[in-house]
Amino acid sequence: MRTLPALRMYANGMSMRAISRVLNVPLGTVFTWIKHYGQKYERLVDLWNKAKELVKGKVVTKVVDEMWTYLYRNTRTFYKWVFTCYVSISGKFLDLNFI
Repeated sequence: MRTLPALRMYANGMSMRAISRVLNVPLGTVFTWIKHYGQKYERLVDLWNKAKELVKGKVVTKVVDEMWTYLYRNTRTFYKWVFTCYVSISGKFLDLNFI
């Protein structure tokens, strides 16, 4: 499956057109993959906002990494944040990845 490598290439700054050339797939396919996983990301963010109140215990370590990107459609620009969060709570490690 070429979806995951395409998403990794996009996350590392490669253009959608370049990804389509490297993987030898249509540009529309790459756009569909990125759009699909962007919608999944938005649902995960909603779940994270609901679930963060359920985390109890002393937080020992927090690490958050982020990436900013934008999508351009017609005359409007949409900005997206992608982040990864690692939380260590009382010796137990919780790993949350959002793409």
